[in-house]
Amino acid sequence: MTIASGAGRPAFWWGYVLWPLFYAATVVALGVGLNGASLPVWDVDPLFYSFWLCIAIGLTWSVAFGVAERRAWARMSKPSRARWLGIPILGLACLALILTGLPGTVRFQLSRTALEQAAVRVEPGGHVAPGWIGLEPIEEVWSQADGTVIFQIPHAGYLGSCGLAYNPQRQPSHEGYELGDQVADGWWTWCEYFD
Repeated sequence: MTIASGAGRPAFWWGYVLWPLFYAATVVALGVGLNGASLPVWDVDPLFYSFWLCIAIGLTWSVAFGVAERRAWARMSKPSRARWLGIPILGLACLALILTGLPGTVRFQLSRTALEQAAVRVEPGGHVAPGWIGLEPIEEVWSQADGTVIFQIPHAGYLGSCGLAYNPQRQPSHEGYELGDQVADGWWTWCEYFD
């Protein structure tokens, strides 16, 4: 009786209990990673936990695949092979999405109108309470003297605060932060810098 044979209690346990749990853990880990990578400035906490969970899943998958491959690869059915190869394919697809920046672009574009509406409502020198604006979690919003509106994103960045800067007229002035990439017309990323 082998893991891939489909007969007996170990095959039932592996095929109907462990595989769905393994796929569920993989989907959760990849979802957490995609969520962290979908912000304009990556959220470090979800990416950190997702990375280590994906390492654990990858190691577990490698050991289980090695055992199953040694025992029964030549006798595995196509659905069984697809089940084995689905997890690394999911992982590679998620990695490709993250490296292209597509999750962040889509999230920003879906939130852009709401962010611009919030920027108009901020009084010069005023602040806005934290909350969600569109699909973006915002910790704080304030306006600078040059008319730039700063959106601070919670947990973004490694050591300091990071977020979005909006100024439809010109490139924002640097008041205690370093300007990053331009994500759209009038929109830039920013992060605090330390002297």
